[in-house]
Amino acid sequence: MKTTRPIPRIALTAGEPAGIGPDLCIQLAQKKQDCELIIIADPQLLTQRAAQLNLNIAINLFDANKTPQTNKPGSITVLPVLLKGESTCGQLS
Repeated sequence: MKTTRPIPRIALTAGEPAGIGPDLCIQLAQKKQDCELIIIADPQLLTQRAAQLNLNIAINLFDANKTPQTNKPGSITVLPVLLKGESTCGQLS
Protein backbone atom coordinates (compact mmCIF):
# COMPACT_ATOMS: atom_id res chain seq x y z
CA MET A 1 0.00 0.00 0.00
CA LYS A 2 1.42 3.36 -1.03
CA THR A 3 1.02 6.23 1.36
CA THR A 4 1.22 9.82 0.26
CA ARG A 5 3.06 12.33 2.34
CA PRO A 6 1.23 15.54 3.12
CA ILE A 7 2.52 18.60 1.29
CA PRO A 8 4.52 20.71 3.73
CA ARG A 9 3.92 24.42 4.12
CA ILE A 10 6.99 26.62 4.34
CA ALA A 11 6.62 30.30 5.20
CA LEU A 12 9.32 32.72 4.11
CA THR A 13 9.52 36.44 4.80
CA ALA A 14 10.59 38.66 1.93
CA GLY A 15 12.66 40.72 4.37
CA GLU A 16 13.47 44.41 3.86
CA PRO A 17 11.11 45.73 1.15
CA ALA A 18 13.90 47.81 -0.43
CA GLY A 19 16.36 44.89 -0.44
CA ILE A 20 16.81 41.85 -2.66
CA GLY A 21 14.46 39.61 -0.67
CA PRO A 22 11.34 40.37 -2.73
CA ASP A 23 13.32 39.75 -5.94
CA LEU A 24 14.58 36.40 -4.64
CA CYS A 25 11.06 35.35 -3.65
CA ILE A 26 9.77 36.16 -7.15
CA GLN A 27 12.63 34.27 -8.77
CA LEU A 28 12.04 31.31 -6.45
CA ALA A 29 8.39 31.26 -7.51
CA GLN A 30 9.41 30.76 -11.14
CA LYS A 31 10.36 27.14 -10.37
CA LYS A 32 8.17 24.26 -9.24
CA GLN A 33 8.45 23.61 -5.51
CA ASP A 34 7.71 20.38 -3.65
CA CYS A 35 5.96 22.35 -0.92
CA GLU A 36 3.45 25.12 -0.51
CA LEU A 37 5.75 28.10 -0.32
CA ILE A 38 4.09 31.00 1.48
CA ILE A 39 5.72 34.40 1.12
CA ILE A 40 5.04 36.91 3.90
CA ALA A 41 5.04 40.29 2.14
CA ASP A 42 2.96 43.03 0.59
CA PRO A 43 1.37 41.60 -2.59
CA GLN A 44 1.56 44.99 -4.34
CA LEU A 45 5.31 45.17 -3.65
CA LEU A 46 5.80 41.71 -5.18
CA THR A 47 3.76 42.68 -8.25
CA GLN A 48 5.81 45.86 -8.73
CA ARG A 49 9.13 44.07 -8.32
CA ALA A 50 8.08 41.29 -10.71
CA ALA A 51 7.34 43.97 -13.32
CA GLN A 52 10.79 45.51 -12.75
CA LEU A 53 12.34 42.06 -13.29
CA ASN A 54 10.20 41.46 -16.40
CA LEU A 55 8.75 38.33 -14.82
CA ASN A 56 5.12 37.26 -14.75
CA ILE A 57 3.73 36.39 -11.36
CA ALA A 58 0.30 35.18 -10.27
CA ILE A 59 -0.39 36.00 -6.64
CA ASN A 60 -2.66 33.75 -4.59
CA LEU A 61 -3.59 34.90 -1.11
CA PHE A 62 -2.89 32.37 1.63
CA ASP A 63 -5.89 30.60 3.15
CA ALA A 64 -5.07 28.45 6.18
CA ASN A 65 -8.35 26.54 5.73
CA LYS A 66 -7.32 25.15 2.34
CA THR A 67 -5.40 21.93 1.91
CA PRO A 68 -1.73 22.66 1.12
CA GLN A 69 -0.87 22.57 -2.59
CA THR A 70 2.44 22.88 -4.37
CA ASN A 71 3.00 26.17 -6.13
CA LYS A 72 2.90 26.14 -9.91
CA PRO A 73 5.82 27.86 -11.68
CA GLY A 74 5.07 31.56 -12.00
CA SER A 75 2.65 31.62 -9.08
CA ILE A 76 3.20 32.57 -5.49
CA THR A 77 1.13 32.20 -2.33
CA VAL A 78 1.26 35.33 -0.19
CA LEU A 79 0.34 35.99 3.42
CA PRO A 80 -0.27 39.74 3.10
CA VAL A 81 1.57 42.18 5.33
CA LEU A 82 0.86 45.61 3.88
CA LEU A 83 3.51 48.31 3.79
CA LYS A 84 2.73 51.61 5.51
CA GLY A 85 4.19 53.57 2.60
CA GLU A 86 5.97 53.36 -0.72
CA SER A 87 9.15 51.33 -1.06
CA THR A 88 11.91 52.07 -3.56
CA CYS A 89 14.34 49.31 -4.45
CA GLY A 90 17.76 50.07 -2.99
CA GLN A 91 16.58 52.90 -0.71
CA LEU A 92 16.01 51.94 2.91
CA SER A 93 13.11 53.68 4.58
